[in-house]
Order: sequence, then C-alpha cells, then structure tokens
Amino acid sequence: MRFLHLIVKDNALIEASHKLGEVGQRLILLAILKAREFCDNIEQLKDKELIIHANDYINAFNVERQSAYKALKQAVLGLYRAEWGYRYINNRGNLAVRYERFTQSAEYVENEATVKFMFANAIIPMLVELERAFTTYEIEQVAKLQSRYSMRLYECLIRFKTTKILKISLEELRFRLGLLSHEYIRMSDFKKDVLNLAVKQINEHTDIDVKYEQQKQGRKIVGFTFSFKQKKDK
Repeated sequence: MRFLHLIVKDNALIEASHKLGEVGQRLILLAILKAREFCDNIEQLKDKELIIHANDYINAFNVERQSAYKALKQAVLGLYRAEWGYRYINNRGNLAVRYERFTQSAEYVENEATVKFMFANAIIPMLVELERAFTTYEIEQVAKLQSRYSMRLYECLIRFKTTKILKISLEELRFRLGLLSHEYIRMSDFKKDVLNLAVKQINEHTDIDVKYEQQKQGRKIVGFTFSFKQKKDK
C-alpha cells in the first residue's frame, strides 16, 4: 500500500454529515495527502496553506486538463462555504449536532490553475491525531466515482473492512450523506438516485462488491444492512 496515496480520516469524520460534491470531496482528499507529506502534528497543519495544482487533480482522477481547470475554479467557493456536522451527547445527556467548516480560507489562482486553502482548526485533529480510531483507503479506490453519495458510502463501508458489514438506520444514513429533510423523501427516489446509484458505482469502480438488505418495521423501511467483499483482482 503506497503511503503517499493513502487517505487517513478519523472515524468521527467518516460518520459526519456534509454536502460536498464530488469535486469538493476530491480536493479534500488531495489536501489530506499534501498535509501528510509536510505535517506530522496539529501545530504544523494549523494555518498551513495547502496548494493543489490542476496536474495533481488530473493525475489522481484521470480527467482532461480543461475539465480539471473548470472543476477546480467552480469548486473553490463551495469548498469554502461547506460545512460538516457531527453528533455527540452534550453535558446534559442530550443528543446535539455541531457544525464546523472544512476550511478557513480558499482561493483559486486562474493563471496558475491552482487551489490554495487552509483547513479549519476544528477539522485538523481529525486528520493528524491518528492514535485515535481512524479509517484508511487508497485514493485510487474513489478516483472514478462520479457521485458524492458513492464517495461517502464507500468511506462509510470501508471503515468496517474487518467485519465487512454495516448496519445503519435510514435516518443515520441520510445524515451521513448530507441529505436535507425535503430531499428524496420518497423511498423509490432515494433508492434510484442515491442508494442504488452509489452501490452501482462502487461495484464498478472500487476494490469491493457491495449489496444491501432492507430493514423494515411493518411495511416501512427503517434501515439497511450492507455487506461487502473484497474483489479478488484487487
């Protein structure tokens, strides 16, 4: 496993909610790789400007040059505005959801075809304090995924690479995929445009084959059990 291609994320971040599109997620992954080249601890990464060149994006995700330029330019504002949320139990014993930003600054330099940004302080421990529980995978495994939902689902699954089973409620799955309450309310739409699309892309383009079963209460679907296996040729 090539160290410089290895994505490492705290499991709390894997389980977080966000609405980053595929380009934004790809930039975050490239930035994680850059950060791990130069930074070994939290203080080194604080206020560290990370530079992603169009060539980095092209080489990692095998896209055409003009497509890379356009994608990076359009993604910068969304990356700066993007939030991630996580659930925790507060000091009164109540479930709370806290939202933080991914970045504290982001810019695109058109003549240099580069994106420059700094991670927000709240997210830095999720990337460098690796003595905590964390998930790893190679960036090549998500390079061909074209849906933000497939990228998020892959991360959620690969956390359980030992047992190869993820049992999750519908509500929790929607939270992790960053879906709002009014999005894909009908189960048929959710399965067609989110879940089945994600599963199809994961099976076609990554190192695992995944399938799922529905969990029901009466006639109502309340969750899913995902099971996956490693592909032999990977």
